[in-house]
Amino acid sequence: RGGRGDRFISGTPLCLAALPIAFGGLLGWIATEVTSNPFRGSVLELLPNVVLAVCYTAVAWYLLATQLRRRPVGGGWSVSGLSLGMIFPACAVTHLVFSYTMAFDRATFVVDLVGVPAAIYFMLVVRLLHREALVDWNRRPIVGRASKPTRTSPWAAHVEKSEAAMPEFGDARR
Repeated sequence: RGGRGDRFISGTPLCLAALPIAFGGLLGWIATEVTSNPFRGSVLELLPNVVLAVCYTAVAWYLLATQLRRRPVGGGWSVSGLSLGMIFPACAVTHLVFSYTMAFDRATFVVDLVGVPAAIYFMLVVRLLHREALVDWNRRPIVGRASKPTRTSPWAAHVEKSEAAMPEFGDARR
């Protein structure tokens, strides 16, 4: 299961099992529609968009592979993991379709060009997390090393024991 607040789908509902087939059919239809029209884009603008599409597809692959790897143990699927795994290929297709069908636009080219290093970095981080070669920042301690605290917090379950040891603390709350 995912972290705190993650929604979980038990088993594999039919609609979830049909998603890869539906998504593949949609990609095929989009590719057919786009390539049936003449190329109107710019080769210069196509290059960063191809790099972005490759990065986004790789991120989706790592996310969905993680879902597939965790499914037998967890008995279901993470909604956030599946959502992210589906949105990244959609972004990749959008970049490719846009760069194939639209005329050159200087502002879009600059934004895409700046996005390439960020997409490569993000893809590498997701790859390291997928390979478990990088400690997830959600599991790291905020400061120092992870260890048992030397004293308990005032809101811990055994706060009443500490109230008996410190009567002035207990008296202030009553």
